[in-house]
Amino acid sequence: MKSKVHFWTLEVLMVVGIIFICTKISFLFQPIGIFISTLFFPILIALFLYF
Repeated sequence: MKSKVHFWTLEVLMVVGIIFICTKISFLFQPIGIFISTLFFPILIALFLYF
């Protein structure tokens, strides 16, 4: 049986690894963020005004 220390060490290392990888591929997330921010607010306002 694995100890809790082993489990939490692996969890922390995985989270740090994911954050590190996401900082290296931020050029992929930037266009997605711009696309969502461009479409989200007009659609939200249109839905609010529709109802």
